[in-house]
Amino acid sequence: MKKNTIMSITAAAVLSAAVLINPAQDMIRNANRAAGAEVLGDLTYEKSEDHIKITKCDEYAAEKVEIPPEIDGVPVTEIGSGAFSYCYDIEELVVPDSVTVIGEYAFRSCEGMKRITLPAGVKVLPNNVFHNCYDLEEITLPDGLTEIQKNAFYNCKNLKALTLPETVTKIGDFAFAHCVALETVSLPSGLTRISEDLFCDCTALSEIRIPENVTRIGNQAFYLCTSLTEIVFPEAVKTVDTEALRGCSALERIAFRCENPRIEKPGIYGSADPAKTDIEGFLIPNAVVYGTAGSTVETFANSCNFPFKPISELPVTQEPEPAFTYPLAPEGSVFCDADGDGEISPKDAQLVLRYAVDIMAGKTPVWAVLEEQTATTTTTTTAATTTTTAVTTTTTTAVTAETSGNTTAFVTTTTTPPATTTTTATTATFAGTTTTPPAATTTTTATTAAA
Repeated sequence: MKKNTIMSITAAAVLSAAVLINPAQDMIRNANRAAGAEVLGDLTYEKSEDHIKITKCDEYAAEKVEIPPEIDGVPVTEIGSGAFSYCYDIEELVVPDSVTVIGEYAFRSCEGMKRITLPAGVKVLPNNVFHNCYDLEEITLPDGLTEIQKNAFYNCKNLKALTLPETVTKIGDFAFAHCVALETVSLPSGLTRISEDLFCDCTALSEIRIPENVTRIGNQAFYLCTSLTEIVFPEAVKTVDTEALRGCSALERIAFRCENPRIEKPGIYGSADPAKTDIEGFLIPNAVVYGTAGSTVETFANSCNFPFKPISELPVTQEPEPAFTYPLAPEGSVFCDADGDGEISPKDAQLVLRYAVDIMAGKTPVWAVLEEQTATTTTTTTAATTTTTAVTTTTTTAVTAETSGNTTAFVTTTTTPPATTTTTATTATFAGTTTTPPAATTTTTATTAAA
């Protein structure tokens, strides 16, 4: 009796809860519909005539969540600001190719999300888009991406490696700050500024290559990168802002290929200075500064108690990456004018493609060969080559089948066509050489094919 009473009470409680919850959910759905929003599974969305925007995901959604490419025949093109914020239990999110816009904070604090692939149409990663995605390990960024805004990957504690598309030209402040597991990152060549606190507290970052077009290093850009052993500032760098290398205690080489950069309040020291009473956290005891003698780099080294050596003595661990140039284009010619004729034409595109194909194949680039040929040009004609091929074709056809007793006789026909002669004349052009063609060569090949 007691057991039945308890079960009855429990059932009544569940029923009461359902009665209370269902109207609440209905009220939310009705409010969403009144605001022009609809609900599909865990997703709330706004529908326009030509596109759909995902505005919210149920915070209790778990494991794998797939955003449909379309709803009722209308494409899903946008993920709104904060749409998936605090969805702690989502591990994988599938974003369709139809999506081109992602709002700020869209995936903030999706703490369990491990992987995500962003579609090709996405051009901008907005502020705080993956902020506090602690478990994020894999992310595939589209080749057309152009900008990563501030705090985009802030505190993604399990992200170990990141390759940025070459199309990216701007990265905001703190974009990778506190990514404590980040070991390697490939920065695009079109980047011109290392932003403020970009790699702050990236304690596992052991190597970084600063692109050749970078002109400015932001405040505390590498603050507390305690695994970094070398940093090389390329020739284009004009300014290194305040405390850019503070806390990089493992640095052994600080190299400046740039001749006279402005170094703002470096806040780092090679050894203790009796005149300074509090420099804890500023010491980089094993570092040597490399640069141009008599430059602002040497002044910095001397004032901060670092050993100084000429840049020519820097051990070769990072070869400078020269900016891409068109080998045949004269100085001052129009960008993309590969042949330097003052016009952008299909010929320029052809030269670029040929050059790229040779580079990828490990061959001497076509342009390098063309450059060698521009001084003098003579014409060499190879001898005409005559190839004679005699082809004998045997065709067997059962025309009749006459049977006499146990013997069947077949009639066969054999056809031999006349020999075929092919003559090819080849003319080649080379630089500064003249070759007398050899005597004509005749090759005869006999081939028999039976069917």
